[in-house]
Formats: sequence, structure tokens, C-alpha cells
Amino acid sequence: MQERFEYFKEMYYKELESKELLMNRFTTNLTIVTILMSALIYCIQNINDLKQTIFFWPLSILGIISLILNLLIIVFLLIHIYGKNYGFIPNPLVLNNRFKYLENYYSNYPSQNTDAESHFKNEIYDYYVEAAAHNYEVNEIRTATMGTVNRLIILSVISTLLTVSCYVPSFFKDDANTQKVEIIKKQETNIQKDRNTQEIKTINNGGSRNE
Repeated sequence: MQERFEYFKEMYYKELESKELLMNRFTTNLTIVTILMSALIYCIQNINDLKQTIFFWPLSILGIISLILNLLIIVFLLIHIYGKNYGFIPNPLVLNNRFKYLENYYSNYPSQNTDAESHFKNEIYDYYVEAAAHNYEVNEIRTATMGTVNRLIILSVISTLLTVSCYVPSFFKDDANTQKVEIIKKQETNIQKDRNTQEIKTINNGGSRNE
């Protein structure tokens, strides 16, 4: 009995450790999908930059695929976090009150074949067995869900990278346009300086003649 009790007790806490590991994976995947969505939203917001290029339709199609994948990831993450709840043994106060009740009960029936201590241990044993079995099933379901999320994230990363790669040529275009604007501005500034210099010379020459 004691060995079985320790086994199920250990299994109970092992499943709770698995719960924490799954929660860490949930947090990591949520961070990844947030980054992917941010990159995707940036591309969608600036899609007009590629409207006159051959990259417009590939970016649009890949963007839609990425968006669908990211939405599926979010749905599965919600299923994971709001799925079947875990089972726990009662808190110490409840257990202590239960033991006191059993002590009082068996003190009134001393002829019973068992006592409060044995009865209480059996109940604790049942708590561990039921909670461990329940949590095992919950972790199996959540592990499967997280596996689906991981596969979707891989697909989303690929499609999002392809989407961003379609937008890369616009960066070079923007750089080229920026350089052209800077050159034009410099030329305009130089022309204006030359005009100002000519005006100053003209004014000076006019003043000298008047003298």
C-alpha cells in the first residue's frame, strides 16, 4: 500500500511538472506568433509600395496564407490554455477538517474495523490516483495541441519569411529614391547659393558705381 501510495504521489507531482513545461512552451509560442503577426502587419500596411511591381500578388497570396496560419495558431493556443482543467488534491485546511471529522466519527463507533488514520490515508491515496490520472489525460491532450501549434509555427515562419522577402526590393527602391532626393536637394541648394552670390556681387558693384 505504501509503495503504491508513493508511486501515485510521485506521478501526481510529475504531471504538475509537465503542466509547467507546457505552460513555458505556450509562452514561447505566443511570443513567436506575436513577432510573426507584427512582421505580417507591417508588410500588409505597406503593400501599396509594391502595387506596381511583380511582387504584389506573391506578397498578397503569401500574406493571406501567413495570416490564416497565425490565426490557426492563436485558436490552438486558446484551446490549449482554456481546455480541460487540471485536478488537484484538496488544500491542507480541507484535509485537516476532514481528518478531524473522521476522528470524531470513529470515536463514536469504536467497534469499526478501521480507524480515522487508515480511512484518511485511503482517501488521500484516492485523491492522488484520481488527480494523477486526470492530469495525465489533460497533459496528453495539451501536448498534442502544442505539437500542432509547433507545426503551424514552422509553416508560418516559412510563409512569413517569404512574404517579407517579397517586400525587400522596395527597401532598395526607397534607398534609391532617397539618394535621388538628397542629390536634387543638394543641387537646388548649390543653385540657390550661386544665385545669392550673384545678387550680392551685383549689389556690391552697383554700390561701387554710385560712389
